[in-house]
Amino acid sequence: MYTYILLFFTPAESKNITKIEFLYYKCLTHNVKMTGRSKDAKRSQFFTQKDLAMFVGKLINKSVDNDITVIDPCVGGGAIYQYIREPRIAADVDTSYFPKKLGDVETRDFLQTKRTDYGSGALAVCMNPPFKLGKKQTSGVVDFLNKCDEILNKGEIVVSIASQADRQESKIMQVKPTLHLVKEYIILKAQPFDDKVKNKTVPVNVCVQVWEKQGARQVRPKKYKRKDLNVPFDVKYEHHTWIDNVRFYIRNGPTSQKLLGEVIDKNALRMNNWFENNIVEKGRNKIKLKRVVNGKVVEKSGGTITQGKSGTIMAITTSEKNTNVNNIREKFEDLYKTGVFQDFMKYRKSGTNPSITINEIKRAYLGLLKPFAPSGLVVVDVPDNVLKNYTANETIRFPEDIVVEKRTMVKEQEAKEEVKAKKANAKEEVAVKAVKTRQLLKLKF
Repeated sequence: MYTYILLFFTPAESKNITKIEFLYYKCLTHNVKMTGRSKDAKRSQFFTQKDLAMFVGKLINKSVDNDITVIDPCVGGGAIYQYIREPRIAADVDTSYFPKKLGDVETRDFLQTKRTDYGSGALAVCMNPPFKLGKKQTSGVVDFLNKCDEILNKGEIVVSIASQADRQESKIMQVKPTLHLVKEYIILKAQPFDDKVKNKTVPVNVCVQVWEKQGARQVRPKKYKRKDLNVPFDVKYEHHTWIDNVRFYIRNGPTSQKLLGEVIDKNALRMNNWFENNIVEKGRNKIKLKRVVNGKVVEKSGGTITQGKSGTIMAITTSEKNTNVNNIREKFEDLYKTGVFQDFMKYRKSGTNPSITINEIKRAYLGLLKPFAPSGLVVVDVPDNVLKNYTANETIRFPEDIVVEKRTMVKEQEAKEEVKAKKANAKEEVAVKAVKTRQLLKLKF
């Protein structure tokens, strides 16, 4: 996309202009040089609040040597930057929010930079990148990580906030394999981010990832093709009033975590009123379904289906010759009961309602749906109180230490319980001996 910009000058300014010309810039939706972000890109201006910012800033300080220059390329209001030790570089495409008290800031688009723009020494990157860049469907986090891979040297580190949706296989596949994911901190509670465009606070499920540039390629999730997924059924966005071979439904979402992969009988879903629910949208049939319990329609929604395109439930279809419908259904019921879909999507959604694809439904049936983790990856769960401890105490206590501490406490508790059990056993033995003694005395007299 090309944007043509016409420059207007005042009479005083025009005296210094020898030639006025039209300038054009090849502008990406995330890159409007020197003038801030476009309206679409601004939709991703979410600023980090103190607890998480302190956690991330101290994490980069802990992860790299003191002589390494740390770049914060999405510095925003300096929430993370204020906790990063010197030497450091602050930059952003929109520096209007950056406080002067934090020093100098460079107006710079990270995605258009080169390593030489940051000097000749060793580098590291610490960032809260935009999760989305304008109208692009790809992840902004992925774009920024790939830029890090381009400018960093072997052994250099990236610490990045990412939405939990960026932990999905489809996103990890897009990161260049020479950038190795070595550690993830899963923030268990949705964190508040300040949306500067809409002037409100938005809760987002996030993680903090540590990446390291290497020469070797790290394994990425396997991309399954149709020929890899030979199953005795098909998965379609259809309703049994449209086609005859629908056997049952799978709830694919977006839905709550506990309902993901739920098996639904045909008789449990119906249109309350055909004329009210039969909608045509862009030439496709679309219906809103009602749940049926004990033969009665209940208020709870049963989901939606747009024929052949999308929906919150999917039809499992088979040919008339197939005689294993019951076996197929039983397999999916077992998958749902054992939480295969829930485990696969756990902590992999920025919001509260995860979803699964046709490909993933087939993989689950074949036993191929497992959460991806590269070899050597360390994953640490971070409870909300841990983040708040940073703010309250301002001490470096990372979750690994707290986990070790908890394990020590557990061992101590186990030791105490063991002592209690021994005392109880000893008392019981004394009581048993007393009973036996009394019985012997009775026999003697």
